Amino acid sequence: KKRKQEQLLVHLQMLLHDAGEDPQPTCEVLDYFMRRLSSQQASARKLAAKGLNLVLTQPNRSPGSDDDDLLEKETSEHSWLLKYMPLLPHFDVAKSQACFVLRQACHVENDPLAISAYVHFLSAYSPVDDQQNVGDLALDMAQMIVERPTIVNCILPSNGNSSSRKNSFLIAISKIFTTYLKQVQRPSKEAYAWSESQGHILVQWANGQAAIMHILVVHTMVILLTYGPPEGDQSHFEEMMEAWFPSDSEPPQAFLVDTSEQALLLPDWLKLRMIHSYVDILVDAALKDLDAGQLVLFVQSFGIPVFNMSKLLKALDIAVEFDSSSVDQAVVDKSYMAQLVQVQHQRGAVGGLNFSALLGEADCVEMDTKMEPTPAQTPVIQRAPPKPPSVLPIPLALTQLFVESSPLTVGQELFKGLQKDLTVSVAKKHFDQGALYVFLCACEQLLEGKNNKVFVDGLLQKRLYSCVLFRIATAALANTDMSINPLTSKCVWICRQIITLAGSCVSPLLSILRQFLKQHGQMEVPVRKGKCWKNLSQVKLSSDIVIKVILKVEQEQPSYIEEAVCDLIKEGIKQGQSKELVIALTEVLIKKVMDSSILSLSATHQISLYIDWLHHLEPELIGSCPELQQQLLFMKHHESESGKLPSDLPVLFQPCLWALLIHQASWETMNGCIKSLLDKNTMQTCYNPTAVLTFLWACIHIPKIWQGRDKKIPKHYQEEDILALTKDQLTTVVNYILEESVNMCKTTVTQGGVEENSAHKKTEVNPVVALRVPLLLRCCSSSCKIKFVVDHLLDVINNKSDSLYKDSGHQLLVQLYLQVPSLVFKVSELSSVLKDSQNTTSGPSKMDVFSHTLLTSLSFMGSNDLSKDRFSDLELVCRKMASSHPLLVLRQLPLISVLLCGRVNLEFSTFISQRHMNLLTCMLGLLELLVPHLFRSEYASALADTLDTYMEIFEIHGTQRDLVSLMNRYLQLLQQYLSASPSSARAFLHRRQSTLMYLSAQYPDLLSLKSLMTGISVTSTDLSSSIHEMDRESDRGEIKGQTTTTSSRFLRTSSAWTQAQLAPLAARLSQTNHPEDIAAALHELKAVADKRPAILEHFVDDLKQLMQSPFDSCHSTAFHLVLYHLKTKPGCCKQYLSAFLQCLESKHPNVVLTAVECLPEFVVLAQEYATVVLQKAFLIGITSNLNTAPQISKSIKLLHLQTGS
Repeated sequence: KKRKQEQLLVHLQMLLHDAGEDPQPTCEVLDYFMRRLSSQQASARKLAAKGLNLVLTQPNRSPGSDDDDLLEKETSEHSWLLKYMPLLPHFDVAKSQACFVLRQACHVENDPLAISAYVHFLSAYSPVDDQQNVGDLALDMAQMIVERPTIVNCILPSNGNSSSRKNSFLIAISKIFTTYLKQVQRPSKEAYAWSESQGHILVQWANGQAAIMHILVVHTMVILLTYGPPEGDQSHFEEMMEAWFPSDSEPPQAFLVDTSEQALLLPDWLKLRMIHSYVDILVDAALKDLDAGQLVLFVQSFGIPVFNMSKLLKALDIAVEFDSSSVDQAVVDKSYMAQLVQVQHQRGAVGGLNFSALLGEADCVEMDTKMEPTPAQTPVIQRAPPKPPSVLPIPLALTQLFVESSPLTVGQELFKGLQKDLTVSVAKKHFDQGALYVFLCACEQLLEGKNNKVFVDGLLQKRLYSCVLFRIATAALANTDMSINPLTSKCVWICRQIITLAGSCVSPLLSILRQFLKQHGQMEVPVRKGKCWKNLSQVKLSSDIVIKVILKVEQEQPSYIEEAVCDLIKEGIKQGQSKELVIALTEVLIKKVMDSSILSLSATHQISLYIDWLHHLEPELIGSCPELQQQLLFMKHHESESGKLPSDLPVLFQPCLWALLIHQASWETMNGCIKSLLDKNTMQTCYNPTAVLTFLWACIHIPKIWQGRDKKIPKHYQEEDILALTKDQLTTVVNYILEESVNMCKTTVTQGGVEENSAHKKTEVNPVVALRVPLLLRCCSSSCKIKFVVDHLLDVINNKSDSLYKDSGHQLLVQLYLQVPSLVFKVSELSSVLKDSQNTTSGPSKMDVFSHTLLTSLSFMGSNDLSKDRFSDLELVCRKMASSHPLLVLRQLPLISVLLCGRVNLEFSTFISQRHMNLLTCMLGLLELLVPHLFRSEYASALADTLDTYMEIFEIHGTQRDLVSLMNRYLQLLQQYLSASPSSARAFLHRRQSTLMYLSAQYPDLLSLKSLMTGISVTSTDLSSSIHEMDRESDRGEIKGQTTTTSSRFLRTSSAWTQAQLAPLAARLSQTNHPEDIAAALHELKAVADKRPAILEHFVDDLKQLMQSPFDSCHSTAFHLVLYHLKTKPGCCKQYLSAFLQCLESKHPNVVLTAVECLPEFVVLAQEYATVVLQKAFLIGITSNLNTAPQISKSIKLLHLQTGS
């Protein structure tokens, strides 16, 4: 193989380098390799370059033996392109095609060296005689430079990063554009045809030249100029610079070729790039004619050289002198711009002083614009230190002015300073932390101190000062609400204290204070003993001390509780006792919850205050004292004697705390909280189940978890298990749900009475149970968890002594079954528990959509063979569904009644041809499978409507003998109805007595009808004996005129077979040495089973053995009887499962083939074991020559019918 490759290489080399050869093969070989240079796969491009390197090397010369100095070291690996290809004899013929391919490769290649080599080749050998070709080449190069800046920046030189390779690339690509520029320029006197070409402009120079060019090509030339002149040949750079930025004339103008409007030649992004350049001509051209907005925008750009930034700042100064308002409007954030100018000055830029003055930079240090910055030292603007305040602090000023004796001049200065500060604070409405707040706090401290009497005397003596100051303060707070603004409350207390301490003195100051009190309705002046929380700094705060202080303030001075808590918080933070504060506030809140006074307005205000401070001190709400804080968040109410505060409701403020916890706590904190809440040792003692369950539901829907998820939920999306609970935690969740339901039941009993509640507790679903089922399902991510929950509920139902717990557990189990119907296959005891359930009709179920779709599809029948097959498949699926989930199918009993309506008034021939008879027979078979649940009282109305439809059919078409078989099965169903629910059945039969009399006249010998007519008035015992007699008469065929049809495939009658009747047939089936006798016995059994399928229950073991018989006549009939038995009674599929799997593994190929053919029907009828059966069939298909794929596909298709697909 290697030798053949060498021969092929030598042949291709000779073909390319032989001057006597035809040039066409040379072009074809080069085209074959070079087209792969523009492939999207890098491996293909690499292989193409390697192949070209081999074939272009001259024969008897190694590709790596190049010792010539024609190329640089960096491009030696592309010598095949730059050295060997031009040496080909037919290069002139092939170079045009090679240039075209390399232009395409420049847009795909990611290797900078390869792109550099391609551009060198195009610059040197691209045809220049064709203007269209030159224009296309320039446009391709322009697109490469503009659209691929990352690659291009690796090839083009930059300041401080230049090499000979990069300079040669800049020279080569500049040559391409200068060549194009010379080609397209022509005198402007020549006529240009205006066109609708997108992106093209007409460029006119001052010297009379003009050209139509693509705007991208123009921008690219300017971009190349921003890299500066290359080292070496600078002629192309100078030509482009002179063309676009001429030194002795105006720059060219551009016009749109479609509208002849003037076009913008240099957009803002290109001007900004020019400003970043180190070419002075480009910088000056970019700064020309810039408006204020552009200048402000450009000065915020990073990476501009210092010298260029100085020019930009000077341009800004000129713009400020020319039009300062425009510059001021262009600045959005003046403080940011001032800092930006300072940073540029620190870099060494000069100018911008006028701009800084406009920004309000008062302390900007003027710099010497003529002095060049030294590189060794970075100039830094030094700010002057702030001046000391001219006045004393307000508390000290008040003390010197009114308590101590100060000279007159000093007092006047102090008064002026206080007046100025208060006036400014009131004007700016700084009430919280301004001078007004400090003034009132200082007055409060002086009034509470030992010199309070001296202070008041000073106020009264120096009334000229005090009246002005207090008039300003009271006027600012005149229209404020005392209950909302704490500063107003503080001012009211100060006024009271001054009036009290003044006694009987008369002063203008007291008039001002009394007027303020009158405005706020505070005329009485109670004497205050002072703060009861004084001297906090002298003791170390603990939670007990904080609690005592808060409770004391609540009792003695409730209006000052906010101020007291604020002081406690400040002192606690100062002492580093934040944890003690959190514990104290938590315990106070818990005590508030225990007290029924939580409903009062004052207590609600206090609770809101405590919660706000608790949130500030502990943002995650759980951390300092987890157990105490969890008790606060999830504690129970203590029931009041009046019963107005039930214990199952959350505390009023708890939802707010849950929201704060969910949105602010880390997942670690929340996970620890969830584990503590779901600890089985604590759940029954202190936590409110409603609070815990609501919190868990909220945890699943935390916005941070679902942020950024796909809003469109996929069809088969499985919800994530967010909480990932263990089995013990799941048990606790179930217990919380049961406890919540029990609490709700107890509340209902208390409010509505015991008798009323007990009468409806089995028929009505507790809304709490239905509400918590979605939460329970979200916590059960796997089938094993759901099974564990069901087992726990069954244990509660069987072992709990409390009837309310049992009832709640039963309701929860029913609701789980409605959402996960497959539970009946996983938990064997579930069917017996659900048998007596009375509340399966309320609430949604996952099965509703499937059953509704299947029954509706069953009612739309066609006359073609495809519709018949589909009807048969749907009937099979519906029978399995009715057998496995009778309670869920019974929810669709009204739908069955509606689907049967409107078919009875048709002519009998139409009735048969449109296959309505098949639908009635199928629906009757479904009703038979729903016995005995069908006869419950909650279904009586829908059952009566369904039975009426059949009665109408028999009344209209009763003379037709084809209805005898259907009538016989219907009458047997009525007999079962009469046995199960005599009162409802007799009411229905009496209402339809005329129809029954009519049928008795038509069929006087029909024993089932006779038995029904007499059974209306006899006991259930006599009725049972009549049924057995009817069965025996039916076996003897004594009904005259009755025709047996094949439509009674699913006929079900009571089993009245004796051992003597069954023994002969069983003996014949056990003859292993006589297959003919066995086949005959099977056919006889089939004939009997067509009338009475119940006989097959006695031959299950025989059929299981005969399914594995090597004789075709035996096992095929046995398989037919087994499927017939399963169709009649789908619930017995487990009996045949092992036998069917053994048939799939049989050593007889014909047995395996028969089993595979029966696979679809068996899988549908035994779908709870479908996974095992299909896996076995798939294994048979891959380990043997038998193709099981079609039958497996059909099985899956039938299973998909259940989902409506």
